[in-house]
Amino acid sequence: MAQVQYAFIILAPGYEPSAQRAILESPEFKSRIVGVSSQAAALTAVDGFVAEGVEIIELCGGFSPQDAGDIGRRAGQGVSVGLVAYGE
Repeated sequence: MAQVQYAFIILAPGYEPSAQRAILESPEFKSRIVGVSSQAAALTAVDGFVAEGVEIIELCGGFSPQDAGDIGRRAGQGVSVGLVAYGE
């Protein structure tokens, strides 16, 4: 079984992608977690994830549906992008 390549992006004030990041890995699944403080930084992170072969990107609830759409277009057709949403 091939290792699944996954990323989660957290949007919060003061996060710097070079400092707020972690990798969790098993033989079956590799998760990259990064914190960003802007949509522009998220798009830059996406570029790196795509270059690393990430197949799934999830976004925290701080991103808007429009942000998620922009990130999905940036990631391209081979990458699934999801957005955490909260009910009432």
